Amino acid sequence: MKELLYLLKLMIVEKKQILIAVLLGFIAAISSIGLMGTGGYLISQAALHPPLHALTMTIVTVRFFGLARAGSRYLERYISHKATFSILGRLRVFFYDKIEPLAPALFMNYRSGDLLSRAVADVDSLQYFFLRVLYPPLVMIVVFLATGYLLLIFSWELAVALMFGLLLVGLLVPIVIFYFTKNNGYQLRQKRAEFSDKTTEFMFGFVDLKMNGQLNNRVNEIDLISDSLIIAQNRNSIMAAAGESVALIGSFLTAWLVLLLGVVLVEAGQINGVFLALLVLATLTVFETTIPIASMPTHIDESRVAAKRLFAITDSNSEQLVSDNMHNNITDSNCDNILSYNIVSDNIASANFVTDNNGVKVMLTAKDMLQADIDIEFRNVTFAYPNAQRLALKGINLTISPGKKVAIIGPSGSGKSSILNLLLKFYTTFQGQIYLGGKEIRQYSDEEVRLLFGVVAQANHFFNATVRANLLLAKRSATDEELLKALHQVSLGHVQLDEVISEKGISLSGGERQRLAIARMILKNAPILLLDEPTTGLDALTEKEVLSALSPVMNNKTVIYITHRLVGLENMDEIVVVNKGTIIEQGNYIELLENKGYFYQLKQLEKEIIV
Repeated sequence: MKELLYLLKLMIVEKKQILIAVLLGFIAAISSIGLMGTGGYLISQAALHPPLHALTMTIVTVRFFGLARAGSRYLERYISHKATFSILGRLRVFFYDKIEPLAPALFMNYRSGDLLSRAVADVDSLQYFFLRVLYPPLVMIVVFLATGYLLLIFSWELAVALMFGLLLVGLLVPIVIFYFTKNNGYQLRQKRAEFSDKTTEFMFGFVDLKMNGQLNNRVNEIDLISDSLIIAQNRNSIMAAAGESVALIGSFLTAWLVLLLGVVLVEAGQINGVFLALLVLATLTVFETTIPIASMPTHIDESRVAAKRLFAITDSNSEQLVSDNMHNNITDSNCDNILSYNIVSDNIASANFVTDNNGVKVMLTAKDMLQADIDIEFRNVTFAYPNAQRLALKGINLTISPGKKVAIIGPSGSGKSSILNLLLKFYTTFQGQIYLGGKEIRQYSDEEVRLLFGVVAQANHFFNATVRANLLLAKRSATDEELLKALHQVSLGHVQLDEVISEKGISLSGGERQRLAIARMILKNAPILLLDEPTTGLDALTEKEVLSALSPVMNNKTVIYITHRLVGLENMDEIVVVNKGTIIEQGNYIELLENKGYFYQLKQLEKEIIV
């Protein structure tokens, strides 16, 4: 249940709206009880044929409760759902803010469909934690205490009968339902996650499945999972309906008990008979607040499983894969700010110091660092990916001076991209030290590190949005003139800013996608450029266009160019040859050819293939 306690901490942020919703729910329930009770009293009183003026006050009271019930119920629904949507919004921000620093390590442990299910379906299911778990018992208890006090005014026996019904319907029935459905929530969430996982992979892998004749097999597999999910949902619905039915039976039995006791008390002269209908109808109406309690165990179990699936990512992975970030810290003493996080802006201060001309240490801000000369140094860095047996990097020692253009080459799996992953602080579980501007990388926040780098990767992500929206990711304050200038610099002047590109940029050609990524990098204007196989999968002509677009961007920048191809390396200041996680050669283009080592052999092999 610790997951639900964790979730409660997140919900405390909306405590004001929660308290208002509970208060309005109480008013709505009491108004409903008052409406039915005074309505019964009015009928009983009217049966005695009193003067009309004797009924006036009762009629006004009935109308008052009717209006109060409708108004308070509307406001209660509005406030409670507003609080729920606000909680869900904050939970989504919290979840994203937690998992964003974990990428791409996250995808090594979780499949994309599973992550999608957690980020969407599991978060959505937690809306019922407030509406179906936290809220109903609070209203029920307060309303029962108020109604019990009303019955106590007439007779303690009636109050005891009401409390007996509360224990039966509000406590015993949920316990029994929870016992029979304690594993349903887990099975239901697992089935939904499996269904989401398979359908996501089906959509993304549709072409491959079609080409290899496996489409029907995967469709049949999804149908089987869908059928099992429907069965689990039906079982869940049946148990919820059974609980509500038992709760209704309990409410009717309690009402009958109050009626029988009332008749006895009327016969004994302890209660005026005109109040008997009021007492019975008030008792029957108060049990309306217990109906949601019957299905509460199902929602508790489902919310617990959903919360456990979410926090399994945000807690365990943050400990294993990345260092703690101060903007993600959660403290019990500051629940109001539990979901707050700091976005590094141009003026954020880092603990980086330089000495001025007078020998005084001055703290650099992130804005200063973007303008400063940043050197990069790897000192005996060894690294292995989580759950991997093989080391990706072994004792790497490398220094890159500001403004230097360095190419890192080697075969696939040699560790080239691992160097970039460490520089971008996707992983911090390496041995050794990495220094940026003389400061160890672990001392920077994630945002501070990533402000320093402009990245063009093999596959750059683009959202299903306009070209403008995709470019503004790099610089939110950019004007249309700046965006158009960046597009012209990469020969994309024919692309309109309001043109909508599909997810992952599928509506663009391979060359256009890479050039759009370069335009985004130009807008960011970071001092260090990381180019990770930017021409992979492109034909020779498109490759030449992309490299031509990159050439002017690299002026006055520190460049780390990751590639397994040997095109354009003569323009690099230094070439680092990596194989099996170690640096085996290092020097400029001419030096490496003269050494006739591994790089020379690669060049010779390339010539033979071309010939």
